[in-house]
Amino acid sequence: MRAGLAAVPYLLRQQHWNRTAALLEGAFIQDPSRASAAAMLPAITRIADHDPRYAGVLALTLRALDPVAAETRLRAHLEATVARGDYRAASATADRLADLCRDSGRLAEALTLTDRQADYTRQAGFGPWTQLSDQVQRLQVLNAMGHAGQVLGDVRRLRRHMDALPDRQGPDDIIPPWNVRELLLDTGRAAALELGRWQDALDLGAEITASKHARRAPANGTARTRYNDHGPLLRLGRTGQALNLLLECRQVFHDTGDIEMLGKTLTALADTEDKRGHGDAALRLQRDALRYTYLAADVTGIAISYHNLGNYLHRHARQPAAALAAHLTAALIYALTGMGGTGPGSAAGSVRAAATDLRVFGTAAEPPADIADLCHRLADIEGTDLPALIRQLEPDAETAEQTLCDLIAQARRLAEELPDDDGHG
Repeated sequence: MRAGLAAVPYLLRQQHWNRTAALLEGAFIQDPSRASAAAMLPAITRIADHDPRYAGVLALTLRALDPVAAETRLRAHLEATVARGDYRAASATADRLADLCRDSGRLAEALTLTDRQADYTRQAGFGPWTQLSDQVQRLQVLNAMGHAGQVLGDVRRLRRHMDALPDRQGPDDIIPPWNVRELLLDTGRAAALELGRWQDALDLGAEITASKHARRAPANGTARTRYNDHGPLLRLGRTGQALNLLLECRQVFHDTGDIEMLGKTLTALADTEDKRGHGDAALRLQRDALRYTYLAADVTGIAISYHNLGNYLHRHARQPAAALAAHLTAALIYALTGMGGTGPGSAAGSVRAAATDLRVFGTAAEPPADIADLCHRLADIEGTDLPALIRQLEPDAETAEQTLCDLIAQARRLAEELPDDDGHG
């Protein structure tokens, strides 16, 4: 990323627009963070102003900063490319729009866009691997729509088709075969997880890992794939294997400086130790995980870590005030970021956990008076800065305070409805 950005001024001075845009796009794909987007936005804006063909790259970067503005640009760019018959650009733009719609929960629209993308890909004359990648994109949307059974069947069918394709990338393909193969297998793995077919998920994960080894993928990329196996292993009762796997992954992520995955792996290790009945280890690991998720600016990971920390404080440490504060913090982060859903990884899931704290501990779990009180209860966790995070998510202090009050009120109402034996998920 640093090397790419350092080269940009020289390339722009020589008006190498295409080379600069490709460099920026590749760098952003490697590090799609808000900080990266902010750093490269001036350069890619200048390129797109000079040549509208690069509006898609601009929208890809802008998406991390302002998704609404990015979608507006993408839609305008898509219509412009179709109007002038540039179906290669139209295919790429439809792909990005479909991703944006999927991420924002507009799944029917995303599915329609994948069909348009496939049509543009054919009209552009792209080869069989690129056309197959469009079908995989469609399956990913169907997965998100809850059609895991259909997806797993389609993955089996497409694998037979894939096995008949040439091993090498042809001149009309813009996506390497290994990329499509691993994406198809990973889509099947996600469907297997949704269906609770744990061994199928492990088998597909093993094939992805073998593919990465065969192409000598970076160590942290292979470890990211292997990391996904810990959940199925735990579900199958193979806790020791899950623990060893996570310890191996943690070492790789440490050695390669993959901060984000260190946070996720420590969270998974905490969960594994919790399942083994090692409460002290679970608490220690989850606190370490919070430090790394803050370092990585992984807001979703931070929310998950606070939620899990609340669970462990409730179950193992019997610390009512701290457990309630952790659950309310997770709910507040989810609410301020607009993350939907009703499960554990959502505001509703964390509110339910807070309600359980209130139900089980009674007056010992007194809700915080305000955000300052909330932050004070969790201030002893090294490497965290909850007040700054809340200000970042909601600069308006009154709105943040009102959101917390609303969440506490929801938890209190729900506490009155919960059965006495309700527990945390």
